[in-house]
Amino acid sequence: MNGAAAAATLGAALSVWGTLRYLRDVYGGRTAPHRGSWFVWSVVAVVAAVTQALHGVSWSVLVLAAEAATTVAVLAAGMRRGVGGLTIGNAVLLLVAGTGILAWITTEDPLPAMAGAALADAAGLAWLVPKIWASPSTETSSMYALAGASGLTAVVSVPAADVMFLLYPGYFCVANWGVSLLITCRRRTLDRVVAGQHVPAAGYARAG
Repeated sequence: MNGAAAAATLGAALSVWGTLRYLRDVYGGRTAPHRGSWFVWSVVAVVAAVTQALHGVSWSVLVLAAEAATTVAVLAAGMRRGVGGLTIGNAVLLLVAGTGILAWITTEDPLPAMAGAALADAAGLAWLVPKIWASPSTETSSMYALAGASGLTAVVSVPAADVMFLLYPGYFCVANWGVSLLITCRRRTLDRVVAGQHVPAAGYARAG
């Protein structure tokens, strides 16, 4: 097994491991996925895997395929156990995501396609940030940390240093590590202010 294959296999394993931890917390009532974010991410992940496969990228597709499968699994769990409804702000972000996905699907040039993927994914992320800020205890930071590591392995497993194939997995790595850091820092801040008391998932759900 060469280096790219080993990196891709590790990345797929990290993605599955992180999702299993997340689903454990979802079914345990500790984590509440935001349905809007996970819907956007599911579409992006599936299209990312298909797009890179069609453009001949070999081992990195393994990581993206694992990310697609695990993201859809979280979305399915979030349909009954998640939070979040459609607001005007959410609708704007959904439009941004849709624009990015549409640009991605319709273009024949992989570089703007990857940029469209990153734009769509970022819209889903922007949907999640207010939830993390209000209730960081309803997210599993380790899942995002592992997802970031998985993205890094996708970068390593790309056969050539080509920006069109490095853009999306590189963004995915940085974005997920950023989310993990935000969850951790926000929890610590609330621990100091409220002496360890966090806002429960139900409280966020009532707030919309």
